[in-house]
Amino acid sequence: MAGLHDGVAAAIDACARARGPARGQDPWPGPLPTGEGLTAVVSVKVDRPRLHGPTRGELAGAAVRAGVEAAVREGLSTWLEEHPEQADAIRRTGRRAG
Repeated sequence: MAGLHDGVAAAIDACARARGPARGQDPWPGPLPTGEGLTAVVSVKVDRPRLHGPTRGELAGAAVRAGVEAAVREGLSTWLEEHPEQADAIRRTGRRAG
């Protein structure tokens, strides 16, 4: 979950910094609050998984987190570049929420 959140935040923040503020808004203040209302399915294959948590239902490990973050950041960054109207809408929404 942390890798997904970090990847989404990094992609949106990088897009906002590269594109500048959305029309009619102040310069970019910093990272967007991300994750609220976000639903995703992430599949990760690990040779020797380590599970933690009270029910052993969460995958542990910095390598998993970093891999998920990099994949999400890269994929979402590409999508945001290809869909500038949606990227602007996300930035405008984030500014109101922040």
